[in-house]
Amino acid sequence: MFYGRVILVLSTINVAVEGAVKQLFPVLLVVFVSTFGWSNAATAAVFGVGGLAGGLVSPLMGTLLDRLGPRVVFPLGGLLLGIGFLALSGVSHLWQLFLIYPLFVAVGENIVSAYLNAANLSNWFHRKRGQVIGIADAGTGLGILLFVPLAQILIMEIGWREALQWLALVFSLIVIIPNAVLQRRLPQDVGQYPDGELNPTERSTQPATEAHQKQDSQGLSFRNVVTSGALWSLFFGRMFSSAADYLVTVHRIAFLIAIGYTGLTAASTIGFIGVVSIGSRPLAGILSDRIGREWTVTLSQAFWAIGLISVAVFGDGSQLWPLVVFVILLGLSGGPIGIAISAKTADLFAGQASGRAQGMINLGRGLGIGMGPWIGGMLVDATGGYILAFTLAGAFAVASGTFIWIARHQGVTLLRKRGVVASASSD
Repeated sequence: MFYGRVILVLSTINVAVEGAVKQLFPVLLVVFVSTFGWSNAATAAVFGVGGLAGGLVSPLMGTLLDRLGPRVVFPLGGLLLGIGFLALSGVSHLWQLFLIYPLFVAVGENIVSAYLNAANLSNWFHRKRGQVIGIADAGTGLGILLFVPLAQILIMEIGWREALQWLALVFSLIVIIPNAVLQRRLPQDVGQYPDGELNPTERSTQPATEAHQKQDSQGLSFRNVVTSGALWSLFFGRMFSSAADYLVTVHRIAFLIAIGYTGLTAASTIGFIGVVSIGSRPLAGILSDRIGREWTVTLSQAFWAIGLISVAVFGDGSQLWPLVVFVILLGLSGGPIGIAISAKTADLFAGQASGRAQGMINLGRGLGIGMGPWIGGMLVDATGGYILAFTLAGAFAVASGTFIWIARHQGVTLLRKRGVVASASSD
C-alpha cells in the first residue's frame, strides 16, 4: 500500500481540527459575553488578534516543518491546542482571553491547518496534487459538522468550563498520537516514491536524469524562494482573496438581517455553506489539476461575486431563492481559492523549503483576515450600509485574481530556469 494514503488521512484529521477550532469561537463568544458581560466588540476582537497572530507565525511554522519534520511539528500543534483549551476553561478576565487564545489556541490551530498539511502532502503526491490537497481540505467542513454541535451539547449538559476541558483532551489526543506514531516526511523514509511509483522514472514524461531527480526532491533553496516574484504574487493573491472573503464572512449575518431575513435564517447560512464546501473542496482540487490553478481561482471568484450580487439585489427577506443561490455559490467558492493557491505554491516550491513557502503564503492570508473585516467594519459604520464595503470586497477579489495570473507567468519563467539548472548540472 502506498503510505501517502496514510499521510492523506492524517492531513484530513488535522484540517478537521483546524476547521472545528475556527468555528468554535462564535460559540465561545456567546458564552463569554453572557457569563462575564463583556462587550461583543471587545470579545470578537480576540478572534482578529488570533488570526493575525496565526498569520505572523506562519513562516516560522513552515521553517519548523522543513527543519524538524511533520512527526514533531503536528504533535506540537496538538499540545498547544490542549494547553490552550484547558487554560480557556479557567478564564475570568478579558485580558486572559487576549493572552491565551492568540498564543496557544490560534498558534496551535495554525500548525495543524491546511497550509502546512499541503506542504507535507506535496512531498508525497506530484501528479494529482490539487486533488489530494482538496480531499484533505474537505476536513474543514467535517470538523465543523462534528465538533461544533458536540461543543454546544457539552456546554448545555455539563457547563462551558468542563466542556472546554473535554475539548482540550479530545483535540490533543487525536492530533498528537496519530501524528507522532504514523507521520513521515518523505516517501523515501518508508522505501517508496511519490505517487506510489515503483521507481522515479515511471512518470509519463521522459525518464529523468539523476540530476533532475535530485532537483525535484530538493527544490529551491529558501533564499531563491523568498526572492522569487512568483512567491510574492501568490502572497498578495492570497492576502487580497482572504480580505475579500472575510470582509463578507464577518458581516454577512448582519447584512442578511438588515435586508429582511430572520436571525435564525441568516445564522443557518454558515452551516449550509459549510455542508456545500465539503463536496466542493475535493472537486476543486480535481478541477485545478484539469484546467489549471489560475482558472480555478477565477471561476471561484466569479461564483462568489454572483452569489453576493444575487442576494444583495434580489434578497428581501421573503424570497428564499436568492439565499439558496448565495449559499450554494459561496459554498462552491470559498475553499477552492485556498486549495488552488496552495497547490500552485507546491507546484513551484516543493522541496526543501516547501513549508517555508507555504508559511509565507499563509502570512498573506493572516494579513487579509486582519485587514478585510476591519476595513469593512469602518465603511459600514461610516456609511450605515454594506454597498461600499462589499464593493471594496469585490475590488479585493479582482486584485487577488490579477496577482494569481501574474504568478502564472512568473512561475513559467521560474520553472524554465530550474530546468536549465538541472540540465546544466547533468552535463
